Amino acid sequence: MSVKRNTLINFAGSLVPLLISLVFVPLYLRLVGEARYGVLALAWLFLDYFGFFDLGIGKATANQLARLRDAPTSARSAVFWVGMLINGVLGTLGGIALLIAGQYVLGGYFANMTAELHDEISAAAPWLALAVPVGTLSAVGVAALEARERFFALNALQVLISVLLQVVPIAIAWCWGPALDALIAAAVICRMAAGLLLFLACWRYVPLQGSPSFRKALAGPLFRYGGWVTVTALIGPILVSVDRVLIGWQIGPSAVAHYTVPYNIVTKLQILPASLTRALFPRFSLLEWEESTRMAEQAVFSLAAITLPLIVFATITMAPFLTLWVGPEFAEVAAPLGEILLAGVWINGLAWIPFAMLQGQGRPDVVAKFHAIELIPYAVVLWIGLAYGGLSGAAWAWVLRVIIDAILMFAAAGLLSRVSFALCTGTAFIIASHLGLHFAPHTLVIHVGVAVLLLISATSYSIRITPADLRQTLARAAPFASARLGTMKK
Repeated sequence: MSVKRNTLINFAGSLVPLLISLVFVPLYLRLVGEARYGVLALAWLFLDYFGFFDLGIGKATANQLARLRDAPTSARSAVFWVGMLINGVLGTLGGIALLIAGQYVLGGYFANMTAELHDEISAAAPWLALAVPVGTLSAVGVAALEARERFFALNALQVLISVLLQVVPIAIAWCWGPALDALIAAAVICRMAAGLLLFLACWRYVPLQGSPSFRKALAGPLFRYGGWVTVTALIGPILVSVDRVLIGWQIGPSAVAHYTVPYNIVTKLQILPASLTRALFPRFSLLEWEESTRMAEQAVFSLAAITLPLIVFATITMAPFLTLWVGPEFAEVAAPLGEILLAGVWINGLAWIPFAMLQGQGRPDVVAKFHAIELIPYAVVLWIGLAYGGLSGAAWAWVLRVIIDAILMFAAAGLLSRVSFALCTGTAFIIASHLGLHFAPHTLVIHVGVAVLLLISATSYSIRITPADLRQTLARAAPFASARLGTMKK
């Protein structure tokens, strides 16, 4: 199956949960309140952090299975079973650690958490602990389907779990109240059901043979590769979540909600980069370095050309969208944050390609070292940004961090000199969109004129950098779309 088709499948599988969340987030805010929503968001961040107990075994399993694409079924099954056994043990240990630490960490760090919220999150700790082994085992199942390029089955399952994770907890809140322990319990049960379906898909598509057995010879390569992925898995969630943790600590749960809502919206725009790199990873695991570099360069320009106008459009429409979606009072605080974050979302999405290339080529150590280097400087800059700029300062600190991270990733992959001009130009377009809308005279005609000019300019530049093969694909698709449209009109 081609990379383009796999990317489209992954994109569709990511777009459906995004559309669902657009419907349900306002309902969550109304039913559970801003404070509970903020605590719930931080509880999932805390759980994601405990995903480091996977120790990179999921990603290592994907890498090994991709390399065994044409090997006998028994060889692939052996790698799968070893990965599952290791992650079952690691996930259990992680669940025990979370059970011990979770009540104190989650319940104690908010400066102004009410006693009611404290009791609810403490009661939910056992469910969060149970979710850790469910997550580590599911990571191996996801890795196996990705390595076998069974993206349709994988995305169908992930759409199902996304629907359940939105619908079931909101139904619980509607019928029995907004208690956090009940909402988290419902979400964990949904994840367990999805994990079972995931295992059945692996049984069919890997396919699996024999019974689970541990082989030391196979475990060694998984741990060696996974060790560096673990460093990324350990530091990565901190880099991703420390902004909201510090916001909750310094300002409070409501501020977390004001920051989390636009953050979740703008980072959802990375579904196309995520879809593409997910499809590319098995290929990067198979190809030699030079071939991978050429494929990565082509992917960067294709992705940049497609996403730049979308990001500029999102910057222009952020404020009116949030006003309609969650109300003018919430949007007044959240919209400027979303506009700032979009400047980093674009270049961060492009950086996923060298990230996937380095890991696919067996160099997860490079990625891990970069993340380790970034952690302390980012925390310092974030602290200063919050102290002097509030939520906007935190947003600009995140943008600075992802830009530096992208530069390091592209340089390590040997791509920086080839793509640097396009990266700088695209980022300038997005920052100009943010500044242009805020500093232009506050009249409707001028605002619309500035927005149209920015969007046309970004689109023109995207057309200029579009690779030839993508242009050919779009040219072939255009007559087909026109023919379909003509048929529908008849």
